Amino acid sequence: MNQLAPIAPDRKAASRGACAHCGAPLPEGAGRFCCAGCEGAHALVSGLGLDAFYRRQDTASGTLRPPEAMPETDFSVLASEGKGGTRTLELMVSGLSCGACIWLVEQALAAEPDVLRARASLSARRLSVTWRGAASRANDLVALLARLGFRAAPWSPACLRATEDAEGRALVRALGIAAFGMMNVMLVSVAVWAGGDMGEQTRHLMHWLAALIGLPVVLVAGMPFYRSAWNGLRAGRPNMDLAVSLGIIASTLMSLSETLRNGPYTWFDGATALLALLLAGRVLDRAAR
Repeated sequence: MNQLAPIAPDRKAASRGACAHCGAPLPEGAGRFCCAGCEGAHALVSGLGLDAFYRRQDTASGTLRPPEAMPETDFSVLASEGKGGTRTLELMVSGLSCGACIWLVEQALAAEPDVLRARASLSARRLSVTWRGAASRANDLVALLARLGFRAAPWSPACLRATEDAEGRALVRALGIAAFGMMNVMLVSVAVWAGGDMGEQTRHLMHWLAALIGLPVVLVAGMPFYRSAWNGLRAGRPNMDLAVSLGIIASTLMSLSETLRNGPYTWFDGATALLALLLAGRVLDRAAR
């Protein structure tokens, strides 16, 4: 294993407010890291020459905080023997949430002199490592992942399926709410668009009816985007979900303003339709993976 000296914390980094490794909020008076584990993980990444990871990563804050204790599972018994004295270990890795994580894991393992192949899958969260040597090296490789902040477990399609089923159900539920709200708000909006001779009081009533349907839909169905945007902001790494969230919230607030002043049009239909389309794209993307 690589023996690396820890990097001394930089006190100037305290103003950033986020850990230099995992992105979690820093405690009062802390330096660059929220804990000794993150300091050691940062030292390991830097010592391997993989600092580019921190410019590319898009993980939720605190995701990559290394555990206080190393894994107790004996992974050596799970290593399958191949030709020429090689061993292969199949793992399910928690914390793989972006392309930079895949790159870091593969490069860190490839830096080990006896590792022949390391391939990780973002969609399946599966890692396959092949090395030449004793089966006991499996525990050292898993410990290396833990030092980087990734938690490994024996590969189990059933466990992965259960996790993805829960995430998929949440997305489908949000899509259902968004689609229901979009269709009903559209019905109200069409009446406003087509009703050129509609009275002001009737139009005001239609605006409030659209707001009554649209506001809860935007609040509940948009949660997958809002959570991702907030986590990115806390980590100091804005993502595309931030732009989506700002667009949806801005159009909703403008619509609410027009409703209060009884303006000619509102855009609750646009906000709910955008949410429904984006959520449909995410559901289809998960299904394709």
